[in-house]
Amino acid sequence: MAKAHDIFLSYSGIDRKKIIPLIKAFESKGWAVWWDQEIPTGRTFDEYIEEILGLSKVVVVVWSKYSVKSRWVRTEANEGLKREVLFPLKIEAVEPPIAFRLVQTADFSNWDEAVLNAFLKNIEQKLRGRHKEIPKIYSYKQKHSFSKYLSFAGLFVLVTLLSWYIISDNGSSKTDPNTDNNHIAQPQQLEIQTPKDTVELVQKPVIDYGSIKDRSGIIYRTVTLNGKTWLADNLSLMVDGSWCFAETSSNCRKFGRLYNWDAALASCKLLGRNWRLPTDREWKDLADYFVDSPYWTPSDDIVDGKAAYEALIKGGRSGFDAVHGGELSAGGTSFRGVNHYGIYWSSTENEEEDFQAWTYYFLASSNRLYRYGTFFKPSGFSCRCIKD
Repeated sequence: MAKAHDIFLSYSGIDRKKIIPLIKAFESKGWAVWWDQEIPTGRTFDEYIEEILGLSKVVVVVWSKYSVKSRWVRTEANEGLKREVLFPLKIEAVEPPIAFRLVQTADFSNWDEAVLNAFLKNIEQKLRGRHKEIPKIYSYKQKHSFSKYLSFAGLFVLVTLLSWYIISDNGSSKTDPNTDNNHIAQPQQLEIQTPKDTVELVQKPVIDYGSIKDRSGIIYRTVTLNGKTWLADNLSLMVDGSWCFAETSSNCRKFGRLYNWDAALASCKLLGRNWRLPTDREWKDLADYFVDSPYWTPSDDIVDGKAAYEALIKGGRSGFDAVHGGELSAGGTSFRGVNHYGIYWSSTENEEEDFQAWTYYFLASSNRLYRYGTFFKPSGFSCRCIKD
């Protein structure tokens, strides 16, 4: 069993001399740092790196003109991003790979002490469990104004009721005895006028589901979105290269099975004629269908990942019902992420790395949908199929 470290340092070997000051800064804080030490005898490099990476509390990635081209550095950085423990920095004036440009990157190109101290402070907060705390934010003015409004409303109601009481209690002694009592003023019904659209419940659209049965007898819902017929449940057909999360059958019933990329490709075809794994373009079009903007941004490929997530996640207005089924790591050593995120395969390979494929990542902590092309094909992810 590998030892847990505070920091996993990911960098290009060519930059080894440049990162020594950084390592010394980390170690001066008493943090255990892993930075390409020897691999134990009998262990493969990728298996051991994956284990160390999974045990580390923080992943620090050092971007340089060499590391941005390294598939290992990008993969390690991607793992940190998935776990929300990534702390990137750059030691040269370079752009991080596209999948990481939304993450704030510290600029160490001039080795500024203020930048270093701020970077160390952020890591220290993360290691102490404080970095992810988000304070409750509200406007005191709004809160005060609302309370003030309630106070005035209450005072108005009280005065009205008192006026009615005085009239009803004393009115008979001051009224002409010949006057018809039916004409005595009665208290008005107090009505709160509220705009209709603020009190009507928002009705979820009625989803017109179809169905399909796989060869094992499992029935799946289908839904037509943007002119395409999709499974509205995660595939759960048992084939080689697929797993129930944590090898527990109840998880298959709840989340479907996890598939490696090859198994996902094959399994969709087993649903019948014209069924297949959706392409990257079809996933992007599906997400685009539920956002207002008609174009894709170069930074994250999805104009509004939050809008797409809210529409496509279970309970959303689309009826697509994506779930947080977790994953099986590429080395097959650990299940993780269930109820926290769901990753879905596309059939499109990464054009730069043919051992990776494009995926769509539903992250619960940010309520956003992301697109990534840096996941290894042997990983176990969720699967949805589409029909031509």
